[in-house]
Order: sequence, then C-alpha cells, then structure tokens
Amino acid sequence: MGQQPFPCKGHHRVSTLPEPQTTWYVGSRATFQIYDSTNTTGSSMHDPGAAHSGGSCQASLSYDGGETWIVVQSWEGNCLRVRKGQEGQLTNSYDTDQSYSFDLPSSLPGADTAIFAW
Repeated sequence: MGQQPFPCKGHHRVSTLPEPQTTWYVGSRATFQIYDSTNTTGSSMHDPGAAHSGGSCQASLSYDGGETWIVVQSWEGNCLRVRKGQEGQLTNSYDTDQSYSFDLPSSLPGADTAIFAW
C-alpha cells in the first residue's frame, strides 16, 4: 500500500461540502465519533473491521486548507477501541463506543471554517 498523504490520502482537497458540517468553539469540549462505512446496525463499529488492534489517533485542525495541521489531542493506544478484555491483542473486534472527546484550547484561532482530521 505504501505511505499515503496525511490526512485521508488527500481527499480533503477535493471535498464538495459547501458549508461547515458542525460548529465547535475554542475553549470548549468537542466530540467526534468514528463510524464504519459498511455499518447498518446503528452503532459506530461492528465486526469485521480492519485489524487496527487499538493503535493511536490524533485530533488535528487545519486553518489553511490542509497545508499545515495543529494537533490538539493524541490518544496513544486503544484507538480505535477494541472490545473490553482484548486490549493489546491483534483483533478485528471493536468496541461499539468509538466516541472521542477533547478540549479545544482557547489559544486556537477562531475561524469560520477549518478542517478536522483524526
């Protein structure tokens, strides 16, 4: 597969979304949820999934169309969350709770639009 451009293999550069999809405020708490695009159950993740086995994730923001990024939160280990009791194992079994919350520092610039990547 090789190395892919961060984030999202560069797909953010061809987004056709005409307006922001959510509103977050600096100095507040934000939450995002990771969904499995093949999911039809209503929960965020289900079996089988990619063998991510609880790696690491970062929440990042870009104010310049994705040229530079500000990391606002890192989750080292268990992201995506694996099922309880399977932490540290190579597994496709994901926990259904894939909501992640983080604080948006008040030192971040305010903006009408920004790109969020996890």
